[in-house]
Amino acid sequence: MYISFGLIFGTLFSEKAAPGICSILISVVGMIGGIWMDIESIGGTIMKVGKVLPFYRGVKCGRMVVNGSLGGAVTELLYTILWAVAFYVIAIYVMNRKLKKDIM
Repeated sequence: MYISFGLIFGTLFSEKAAPGICSILISVVGMIGGIWMDIESIGGTIMKVGKVLPFYRGVKCGRMVVNGSLGGAVTELLYTILWAVAFYVIAIYVMNRKLKKDIM
């Protein structure tokens, strides 16, 4: 999924702006995904956003696998994979559009 983000931002922004934006994205995803803190204990909007986006579910899936409960991990993994495919489709669309624009 991060590769697709890199492709999207690299296509839309300059070579100087894209790395900074990607660094910010990684930090935000770490917070919303619950990597460094438990967003369930925070609650509110952060928890709602985290549960809609795939990052929280990806972290949750990894924790389930490490703890040995594979039953719920499959659902979380499928949700994350669907989001990843969607971001790759968006990246392909953005890159094709940019290439067509540059050719003409």
